[in-house]
Amino acid sequence: MVAILDDGTKIFGETKIDRRSFKIDQGIKKIYLSPKAKVFRDAEKALLEADLIVLGPGDLYTSIIPTLLVEGVTDAINASKGKLAYVVNLVTKGGKRIIFTRRILSIKYLIIWETEIQN
Repeated sequence: MVAILDDGTKIFGETKIDRRSFKIDQGIKKIYLSPKAKVFRDAEKALLEADLIVLGPGDLYTSIIPTLLVEGVTDAINASKGKLAYVVNLVTKGGKRIIFTRRILSIKYLIIWETEIQN
């Protein structure tokens, strides 16, 4: 997995993205998979037949979005008749509780998610 920061810097690998100690002031502009991945047939079938698909909790950029970037996953989710639920984390990476409402955080995550998946 590769992250591109707002200033164009590329970071390779989940751990380096997740635990970076440099350019903390730079947000993540884009995430992509390298090499690309394709959904496993049994996983695709399970998504298509699911009554409920649950995403999360997990880090948005290193867990949730990369899962959705696997070729065929979003197509299977969109084709599924099952409901989709997204579970938002209750704490931030720093271990601090989220003081502002989870609704605001959820909206922010959904906007990021929609932007990442559609591009």
